[in-house]
Formats: sequence, structure tokens, C-alpha cells
Amino acid sequence: MVDAVHAAGGKIAPQLWHVGSIRKPGQGPHPDYPTASPSGLLHPGEKVLEPLSMDQIDELIAAYTQAAIDAVKTRHNP
Repeated sequence: MVDAVHAAGGKIAPQLWHVGSIRKPGQGPHPDYPTASPSGLLHPGEKVLEPLSMDQIDELIAAYTQAAIDAVKTRHNP
């Protein structure tokens, strides 16, 4: 997709974000991925999910770190 955008003369940039507990299960570009929230809360005192474990939080941080590294590589090597 990036190559097609560049070939058409366009620019494209990666966007890294996490919608947390606002995401409804089964929606988005990856419907099989579980909805996740560090606290499991949507609002103070309103539990909507099980909270993530520290290992799961560490895995999310590592995934976002790798995504940022990959984005920089792509930017410098289109």
C-alpha cells in the first residue's frame, strides 16, 4: 500500500495509537484481536474488561516500540 501511495505521488505516514476499552470487541481492522485496557476501567469505577497483567502491558509496550522502529526504517527506506 505504501508503494502504491508513493507511486501516485502521495505521502503516507504511520499512526500508532491504542483505543483501549473504547474499542468494541470484533470491530476494527483486526476484529480477532482482543479489546484491552491496562486498568479494565472505562470510567472510574466502571469495570468493562479484566485489567491487563504487567506482562501484557510489557508486551504492548514492546509491540509499540517495534512499530515505531519499523516506521522510522520505512521512512528512511521507502
